[in-house]
Order: sequence, then C-alpha cells, then structure tokens
Amino acid sequence: MPAPLAPAAPGTLIASRDAPSEARELGAGQAWQVLYHSTDLAGHDIAVSALVLVPDGRPPATGWFVVAWAHGTSGLADQCAPSIAPDLAHDPTAVNEVRAFLVRGWAVVASDYPGLGTPGIHTYLIGQANARAVIDGVTATHELLGARVSASWVTVGHSEGGQTALSSRQPRTIERRNGGFSARLRWHPHRRSTRSSRSRRQPTTP
Repeated sequence: MPAPLAPAAPGTLIASRDAPSEARELGAGQAWQVLYHSTDLAGHDIAVSALVLVPDGRPPATGWFVVAWAHGTSGLADQCAPSIAPDLAHDPTAVNEVRAFLVRGWAVVASDYPGLGTPGIHTYLIGQANARAVIDGVTATHELLGARVSASWVTVGHSEGGQTALSSRQPRTIERRNGGFSARLRWHPHRRSTRSSRSRRQPTTP
C-alpha cells in the first residue's frame, strides 16, 4: 500500500497481483487481488481492495458481463476482507454465489469496502460509502481487463451487501460515475426483505 497515497480519480488502479489460490477456490479461470482509488463520504481519496475473477475460456466479442458482488457482513478487522480471507471470509453461501456467476460466463468484482483490508475504519452498514467502493471497483476492473469485460454490469448483494446494492442507484452515489448500469438485485438486506429490486433494463447474458 503506497504511503502517502498519490491522488487519482475514483476507480484508478493502484496495484494488482495474481491470486491463483482464490481462482482455484472459486472456480475462476484467473483472479487478481487489486487496490484502487475511491472516495469517502467527505470526498477524500482513499484506497480500497477487491478481488476480480474471470471465467475460463475466451471472452465473447462484447466482453464478459460484469457482476459487482457486494459481500454480506464478514467482520470489522482487516483479516475479514473477503479478497484475502479463505472462502470469501468463511462464507460457503458466498462461495456458491460467486461460482454460479463464473459458471454463467460472467466476470466478478468483489469489493472489500472501505476499511476492510485497507487503512481506516470499516464503513459497516453505511450503504452510500460501500456503494461508491463497489462502483469504483467496476471502473478498476475495466482498467485491469480492458475490452475483455463488457460496459454492462449489475450489482448483487445480500445482508450488508443488499443495502450496498440498493445504495448503488442512489443519485448521490452515481452522479459522477460509471455508465452501463443494467440492474440491481438485493437479497435479505438486514434480513428484512426477500424481494428483488430491478431497474427497467434487465441484465442479459452476453
């Protein structure tokens, strides 16, 4: 982690490294642990970590469709960050979800959110802060993979991630960021709802 952090636009990659053990564990063709720029609620530049995974094989002509997977509650310490903790922070349900996306031929970016695996206090249940990190993770994925990923993407989450997925469509979150948003899905945000929330444009398999 560079110190001090040189300022850059949200979604700019700071560093990436191959993550072969995570690729094997989750059934990906290849995986990377990445650091990228985002902003906190006060607009300060921060670093956020994530795991990026792609399926086996060659991408389609339009690139792999991107799933921005928003993780559920995993803990508050750095070692609880899903990008570095085994089995996505010891969550077999999460492992099954991510494997299913990869089997469908979709790329996955799994942000750790601010303060998990990076300096600072984790923004637990602060949906807008976590959503910014998720959205900027999509931008970083495009910088990492270029034309191998599609401009279309979707957020999916459960528990804490369900709230994050909902917040990803709030105007204050997306006013400055990534195009190509297709839909959002939430699963059991705070264990209060099982309904899905979708935009008018539905995600399609590339």
